[in-house]
Amino acid sequence: MVPRLVFCVKEAVYKCLFPITRAFLGFEDVSVELDEGTFRARLRVDAAPFRSGALLSGRWRRAAACFVTAAWVPGADKS
Repeated sequence: MVPRLVFCVKEAVYKCLFPITRAFLGFEDVSVELDEGTFRARLRVDAAPFRSGALLSGRWRRAAACFVTAAWVPGADKS
């Protein structure tokens, strides 16, 4: 379960960042810390405008045999 969840979290992070960075990130370029229903993902490389060490937050849920994950850029939506 955990390896598949980590993969899903990293995919959510990549899909969140790509429209901004236009950078292709490798699997090793993001580290993940899981908590119950939430996660923190830290960049291990620079991906302009984000620097190595940048932190993204997100949520995850298990629905039957599937995981639903969502990541967001901090401060991106101030409305």
